[in-house]
Amino acid sequence: MNRNTVLAFVLILLTVWLFQSKFYQERIRGRKPVAAERTLPDSTQEDTSRSVPPGAAAARPPHTDTIAAAAPPRSDGTRSSDIKRDTVWVETDKMRVGIDALGATVVSVRMKDYSYRRGKGPARAESAIELVPAQAERGGASVSVKEEELDGLLFTCADSAGARQLGEADTLEVRFSAKMREGQALEKAFRFARDSYTFGVTVTSPAIAGRNLRIAWPCGIEESEWKSGDKSVQYDARKAHIYDGADVEHLQIKKEAQEERSGSYEWVGVTSKYFLIALIAEGARDGEVVVRAFADSLTEINRKAQLYNHAISLSRTCDDQQVHYRVYAGPMQIQRLRAEGVKLEKVLYGGWPWFLRADRWFPWICQIMLVVLVALHVVVRDYGVAIVLLTIIVKAVTYPLSVSSMRSMVRMKELQPRINAIRERYKSDARKMNEALMELYRENGMNPFNPGCLPMFLQMPVLFSLYVVLRKAIELRGVGTVLVPWVHDLSQAEVLFRLPFMVPFYGDNVALMPIVMGVVTFVQNKATMKDPNQAAMVYVMPVMMLVLFNSFPAGLVLYWTLSSALGLVQQKLMERARGVGAAAEAKAEGGRKARLRG
Repeated sequence: MNRNTVLAFVLILLTVWLFQSKFYQERIRGRKPVAAERTLPDSTQEDTSRSVPPGAAAARPPHTDTIAAAAPPRSDGTRSSDIKRDTVWVETDKMRVGIDALGATVVSVRMKDYSYRRGKGPARAESAIELVPAQAERGGASVSVKEEELDGLLFTCADSAGARQLGEADTLEVRFSAKMREGQALEKAFRFARDSYTFGVTVTSPAIAGRNLRIAWPCGIEESEWKSGDKSVQYDARKAHIYDGADVEHLQIKKEAQEERSGSYEWVGVTSKYFLIALIAEGARDGEVVVRAFADSLTEINRKAQLYNHAISLSRTCDDQQVHYRVYAGPMQIQRLRAEGVKLEKVLYGGWPWFLRADRWFPWICQIMLVVLVALHVVVRDYGVAIVLLTIIVKAVTYPLSVSSMRSMVRMKELQPRINAIRERYKSDARKMNEALMELYRENGMNPFNPGCLPMFLQMPVLFSLYVVLRKAIELRGVGTVLVPWVHDLSQAEVLFRLPFMVPFYGDNVALMPIVMGVVTFVQNKATMKDPNQAAMVYVMPVMMLVLFNSFPAGLVLYWTLSSALGLVQQKLMERARGVGAAAEAKAEGGRKARLRG
């Protein structure tokens, strides 16, 4: 085993260690131990500020604004926390929203189609995913006019507070009114639609004309991916996104700090792994966007994780006495995001500007892959089968590049004995060795810089985009497949059965697909790696892939396993075709020599 092989082996071990280490889990992926077991919310455990029965009064703690200063005392000397008020509950086909009369702010947004307990069917009320953080001290869709914060105002609902459902109507409007500091009347109206995760917020008052109005979501967004009773929970770092009508800026602030942007902006949003809350204005206009990162309960569990939540706000000068906004609070499903018509789908994927301006083209590749995946699911009605079909399509598209790469590797394998002979002959003279190798490459039409790497490099953006898509697609959350019956959630790691103990680097879950992928990788490497210096890699690579993919989402492992198997089949077919061609050529050459002798 030469020095390069030893170095490669060490790097592989370091890579596996990094992916499984506490540093990676906490700093990169946000996986960390939970100090105390967090149980699923139910009707008896939920915070009274959001889960009280419709119509009951909701109590919230004193406000501490994460963007602006806390609301000042009222003119009568009372504090916001001392005021009794009601919560209005609105239920649509998609969500259940609670609006606090104090400030007329949103204190609860529950997803009716998404549950903490993954599974088919609508979520039960007690397990429906909540987007407003449990520890939030201020509600969302809060409004301030110039220097006056309105969160401390006690609004009056136009109708009696309590529960409201759309019934047979397609839309429902809930209006709140209050008096501002200078005595002007202000109305804040919320408009909901039946089959939508978007609701409108309209502010009307003679006091706002010509003045700066700010709408904010100071509470950030709750991370949905936690499990009841688990000793560890995996979160994704939450991010903020700012859209100026052309490009989107992705922000992930890893400390308690504030970012401000002045210019023409259309919306600002904050995302968890699968959900988005966005404040949408009427078109891109000059204004100011503020994003502030703050520590919430997830960060307090382990401050090293740096999983800070993000408060967002959008402000601009009002042209008249009324201003309209929309709030999207729901899943990051590409069809839903595109339906809003303001490019919300740009929050799904980012890129790296330093790498060939990947922030420009990589999100497009990811979106194409996701659109094709969803379209295939519409036809076959099974995301596992859709992943199989998508893998076949990708293999067909990249076939010319794969063929070029494999041909280069086959030619290199055929030349390997001659290459080894040259190295052995000139092992004491590096200059003559290089000259002889270059002459050998030229005689056989080979590029000395190994052109087989270029086709593989060109395939990497497509392959990596599938990795990102299958890891982030909410469409796979809680969804199983008939292809692997024991997998009930393609967004989670496969568990064939669990061991009674933890295996270092590997974990305690035994998954079948990574084992199959490891076997395929071994067979493939055994057939292609003939260089004695690479012998160790034949055994190291399959083990590394097995360990690494054991904790990856099942949908991603399904894709990679099938892709590896198709690659092996393709390689065998090419070798057979090459053997048949070589035999035919030898036969023709023999016939030609026979004719010459005759």
